Amino acid sequence: MRIKNSNDITYFIGGILLLLTLRPFFTWSLSGSYAQIVFLFPLAILFWRNYRMNRLNVLYLFFFVFTLLLASISQNRNLIGFFFMIILAAVPFGSKRFMVNVFDRYKTLYSIIIGISILVWLLLFFGIPVPGKIIAPLNAVKTYNYIAYPFLVIPNYLGAGLDVYFQSLRFCGPFDEPGVVGTIAGLMLYIDNFNLKDKRNIFILISGLLSLSLFFYILSAIFLVYFLFSRNVKVVYKFFISSLMALLIVFSMQNTMTRLLIWDRLEYDKTQGMISGDNRADSSLKSYFNSIQGTSQYWWGVDNKRQLANFSDSAGYRNAILSNGAVVCIMYLLFFVLYALNRIKSIWYILIFITLLLATLYQRPGLFSVNYIFLFSMYIVMHDKRENIKLMEVNNNGKVNNS
Repeated sequence: MRIKNSNDITYFIGGILLLLTLRPFFTWSLSGSYAQIVFLFPLAILFWRNYRMNRLNVLYLFFFVFTLLLASISQNRNLIGFFFMIILAAVPFGSKRFMVNVFDRYKTLYSIIIGISILVWLLLFFGIPVPGKIIAPLNAVKTYNYIAYPFLVIPNYLGAGLDVYFQSLRFCGPFDEPGVVGTIAGLMLYIDNFNLKDKRNIFILISGLLSLSLFFYILSAIFLVYFLFSRNVKVVYKFFISSLMALLIVFSMQNTMTRLLIWDRLEYDKTQGMISGDNRADSSLKSYFNSIQGTSQYWWGVDNKRQLANFSDSAGYRNAILSNGAVVCIMYLLFFVLYALNRIKSIWYILIFITLLLATLYQRPGLFSVNYIFLFSMYIVMHDKRENIKLMEVNNNGKVNNS
């Protein structure tokens, strides 16, 4: 990661700001509003200074601005909150050079921090003492504290038992939930087609595996199926990967921890009508959500936003609909699908992208997180066959055609 000129400094700053908007634990002392001013505002300025427009993009921009406007109204945002929502509109329309280079720096910084975090986690796992301290959680939703180590936090869950101990082993990196690690790892690897020749992706892959995120494991399984049926892959590689995966599956099913945290969570629960590991909503949220289906509160979001605090233990598409309304969620998905259809010519990549959108919405309610908007947009850029953008081109010569 060499800094040669002012553009490189801009890309580097963009990568740092994207990383900080993920809210690693050393930013938790900042409140949400201060974090937006410090991290989001300068990041948005970079995108507005490096956007690309044509006639069709203007239509997409208006559609996305309208979606953000409706989301602001649904969320009952004040003038400042409305401003910080609307400035996100430029993110999907950054120029090719800017988007690819910022992602390159972002991934480098993320892989360095996550690599150090993995090392500290391994030291602790094998009983080697590492200095740490107790810190308060990011927000009041969490009812437990964290133990902070260098670039790593571990939830200090209350209670006893094997399941509590195993839950505490799930890798969070420097973030407040293992789900953050699993989601970011899955999206980054799909953007780069699981290119493990890039050493940074190896650290990202390991982080996803250690997070024991069902989102990450299911997405990885989908890519593995594609890999095994691809005509471009040699038979010897297919045999090696298949054999390795068979051994890993057998081992994980016999290991107590992985069986409890992965396989048991994939079992179908007849009473709940879903897999047992789907913990994105509690019974009270499901009951309330079912009671408002088809009403104005379902389509446009609940009127009393304070009521959402009753469901703070849940996270997923129901929370997103209660907060934003089904109309806004549909418009958000429709924008990205239409934008992808305009730029991606491969049906396979389109289907994968729709899967990523729906899977992310299902288990992460923060649709309007700048990170998710950026990573969804990066997937479109990296799979745009007309423009043939590859990270390898940036890494080799630092230049990408802006046409």
